[in-house]
Amino acid sequence: MKEIQMHFRALKVAYMFKQHEIISLIGRFNCLTHLRLALKIKRDENMSKIKIYVASPYDAMLNRGFSLDEVMQVAKKTKKNAINYFLGFDFDYFSPVLEFGDKGLSRDVAMKSCFAELLMADFLYIGDGEFVNKSEGIYEEYRFCIENNIAVVFARREIREEFKQRLDAENSAKNAF
Repeated sequence: MKEIQMHFRALKVAYMFKQHEIISLIGRFNCLTHLRLALKIKRDENMSKIKIYVASPYDAMLNRGFSLDEVMQVAKKTKKNAINYFLGFDFDYFSPVLEFGDKGLSRDVAMKSCFAELLMADFLYIGDGEFVNKSEGIYEEYRFCIENNIAVVFARREIREEFKQRLDAENSAKNAF
């Protein structure tokens, strides 16, 4: 019965809202499963899959002496955690570290590639690894998503709050001048 109620709520949301509005709702209320289901329903209407961009630390780990292999293992684990977070949904998952982390790209080229991929994504998933909050790249991806109205889903509330406070401080500093 509970599953039927959730599906009914999802159908109502899919009928009442546009795709970008549902994505915005998910960004604010990502714990509500029926919203993610509504987005899947909306996507099925358009015959396209939801794309989840999975952020994991790269330079933050390499600069602390970790090997590329260790960085790739963390990226694989983060992607697996994202799949488990969205369990039951047939989404596409994209990890920039796994896709081009071993290509030897400069940081500027890599970040431009990341931003291009984010523009094609529906969500940015930020996991809960040890170096997530120390990663400038992940923070830049977060800021880019906020500026471009791309939903962000955090595995841990503490990281979300830390990133939000940092962004608020940056915005306050900009407005002060």
